[in-house]
Amino acid sequence: MQISSEESRTHSNGQSGQRQWLVPVDDSEICENALLWASENLVRTGDHLHLLHVIPVQAPEMLSGTGMGMSGGDFVLAEPDPAADKEEMQHTKEFITKRFIPRLDALKLPYTVEVVHFATDCDSIGQMVCQRGQALGAAGIVLSKHNKGKVAEFFLGSVTNYCTHHAQQPVIVFQ
Repeated sequence: MQISSEESRTHSNGQSGQRQWLVPVDDSEICENALLWASENLVRTGDHLHLLHVIPVQAPEMLSGTGMGMSGGDFVLAEPDPAADKEEMQHTKEFITKRFIPRLDALKLPYTVEVVHFATDCDSIGQMVCQRGQALGAAGIVLSKHNKGKVAEFFLGSVTNYCTHHAQQPVIVFQ
């Protein structure tokens, strides 16, 4: 899914002096505040904001298995739920439409919103963010720090942590 502002349709992405800013977002106030901060402190006339939201890909899960070794054995797989995926996409459209688009339209900033399906672990989402930043030739990637805590970050990983160590573009972390 991609949504663009009217202003972005009238500007070419290759316009001289136009910088691209990548802002990964989720349905949180900290992301909304990061976007506002970036629009007030980083974005200049002619720049373009790219909002990116990643929807986790639902993969089949093995619920249980019996048997030994490679031969013989039963596996019970839970297939992805298309209804849950559709519900997640609807939720994404709603929060982006309510939380981000009115603010961007009020600021009269050219923007593009991209919603992509991608693998769900933090490193792979971080990799997606870094790849998108590189593809855009982004002037920077503006990330929100969600303050999960050291223990949660150790076990769960962190998109922000991944990007600060792997992005080729400058990374700005908003707290």
